[in-house]
Amino acid sequence: MAENNTIVEGVDQTGNPVQSVDFDDDGNIVTTFQDGSTQVQDEDGNIITVASQSDLDDYQESLSNDYNNAQNIKSPATQTGVSELRGSGDGSDWRVRLRLAPQSNYLYNASDPGILSPLKTTDGIIFPYVPKIDTVHTARYSSYDLPHSNYRGYFYGGSNQEQIIINSTFTAQDTNEANYLLATIHFLRSCTKMFYGQDAQRGTPPPLVFLSGMGDYQYNEHPCVVSNVNINLPDDVDYIEAGDVGSFNSDFMSVKAVRSTNAPTLTNSLSRLLGTGLGFGGTQETVTYRSETVYQASRNGTTRVPTQMSIYFTLLPIQTRDQVSNEYSLKDYASGKLLKKGFH
Repeated sequence: MAENNTIVEGVDQTGNPVQSVDFDDDGNIVTTFQDGSTQVQDEDGNIITVASQSDLDDYQESLSNDYNNAQNIKSPATQTGVSELRGSGDGSDWRVRLRLAPQSNYLYNASDPGILSPLKTTDGIIFPYVPKIDTVHTARYSSYDLPHSNYRGYFYGGSNQEQIIINSTFTAQDTNEANYLLATIHFLRSCTKMFYGQDAQRGTPPPLVFLSGMGDYQYNEHPCVVSNVNINLPDDVDYIEAGDVGSFNSDFMSVKAVRSTNAPTLTNSLSRLLGTGLGFGGTQETVTYRSETVYQASRNGTTRVPTQMSIYFTLLPIQTRDQVSNEYSLKDYASGKLLKKGFH
């Protein structure tokens, strides 16, 4: 406890002039001096606290810093979006795509992607035909019964987007397309698995994928996870052999190739045919039938895919709590602004 500093005729014992005297909520006497310092005394005249002007300045600065830090927490710095990281194109390519994050280093972006390497050239799956996409948006309402009424009452519970169901068709007319179809099948299967065991990222959930296509206001880098993949290998089509993934050529998926109006020449057709690694037609392969009806070709280690098949898979849209709290507004959603930020 500090010793008593008696105030006589408007000055304290050191001669410091008093500016004002007041009482706090506890009944203590609060004296403010003209130099800006303060003194708090209890009812017995004992000094409880003494604060100089420099102490008050430090306290005010501390409060200001705390306020600024709180504002920074409430309004975090704007992060670079997925679209900005990928770079903006001319917007003319509206094909539906499903791909990994732009800075990922796993699956087809790994140093050794294996059979997924055809997807590295196209940065994920580019659907060769427009897929059928089903989406459902839900507003949840709970009902309550009104006595002596012909109608029910409802109160709002929340809204959410349900799963996205994609039904896509793929064809394979040569080894390049067969490689791409095989990579697509295995990529979707891999996206349902977590990192585990010998993985450097073991314990990490299955990777995020980003859906885009049909323009900015349809699907614009919407973050999703793959929850279900249905692969049905048909029994009423031919099967084609997938070749060495190292010989993959992505020309058939490029925008330039899709829009080409030049008629194919005989030289180009022969070059493409010879580049597939297929054997000459009319050569009979050795076929062995076993009791368990297993088909074996003369070449070992081959993989075959159907020349036409459908792949069904389900996506679940993902939005972080931070995005929902700090970026969402119905005004921006209704105007379409948020659709360009991955909201759906």
